[in-house]
Amino acid sequence: LEKGFEALKIYDYFHAKELFEKSFKNHPAGASFGLSTIFFRNDNPFSNIDSAYKYILLSEKDFKSSDAKEKETLLKISINRVAIDDLKEKIIQKAFEKAKTDNTIESYNWFMKTFSHHNLKNDAVKLRNKLAFENAKKINTPQSYKDFIATYPDAEEIKDAQWLYEFTLFNSMTKQNNIETYDAFVKKFPKSPYRFQAEDSLFTFSTQ
Repeated sequence: LEKGFEALKIYDYFHAKELFEKSFKNHPAGASFGLSTIFFRNDNPFSNIDSAYKYILLSEKDFKSSDAKEKETLLKISINRVAIDDLKEKIIQKAFEKAKTDNTIESYNWFMKTFSHHNLKNDAVKLRNKLAFENAKKINTPQSYKDFIATYPDAEEIKDAQWLYEFTLFNSMTKQNNIETYDAFVKKFPKSPYRFQAEDSLFTFSTQ
């Protein structure tokens, strides 16, 4: 285990990874911490945020169940609860930045699922919903807003989405601007906020 961290200090990641894997059985908390560190860093071919998080959780779990002698051994190589918590937080922060950089519905959903108990989940939800709403506006059809409303009912943008749904629905159904389309709209959507506008148009056409 100590040799693994010595290799890590000189950035010999291949050798360090091999040593940590060999020491995993006898020193799971320390080996997991070392592997998590390798996967967390960007300057090696093993860089992987999911694996970094997986191993820091293992380190956290095994550290709790370690006896006093093992914790003393780990302390010699600067591994304690504070160090584990610090690396775990750095991994989560890095994952959040990755989700923001990718800026896709999938990347935010991945973060929310993987780090569901972290307070950054709420920020990811807001960013995901905002992006989804922007995507709906780019399509700008009644169906795109209807899908957004159904998928993200708790989004902050829900009122704007509902208004845009009603607006685009009315425009799409009455774009021919004749008595038949307004009549069909009133009959099909009697609770629409644009019903009265449709009825006014019906009145105008009917009295010409």
